[in-house]
Amino acid sequence: MSEFSIRRMCAVLQVSRSGYYAWRRRPDSRRAQANRTLVERMRQLHAQTKERYGAVKLWRALSALGVACGRHRVARLRRLHWPCSSICTRGGSSAGR
Repeated sequence: MSEFSIRRMCAVLQVSRSGYYAWRRRPDSRRAQANRTLVERMRQLHAQTKERYGAVKLWRALSALGVACGRHRVARLRRLHWPCSSICTRGGSSAGR
């Protein structure tokens, strides 16, 4: 478990222990469940594309497969799970040349 007792953590956070246990028993929201499913589909596509797709290409591929999701949602979930694609952007910076 954790190094701190539930009683102490609840006291520090100023929540009741019964409230904490009720929160733990609560099921995930529909959005959290949908995000988990979407991330799994994104992982599959990410692997199939040799980890080269960015958020926009992932979103287009998901849309082509009939998955209803927004571009910004895909971008947010991608940022959370994959910090960058495996290839660099085209060209380099021309600053200072």
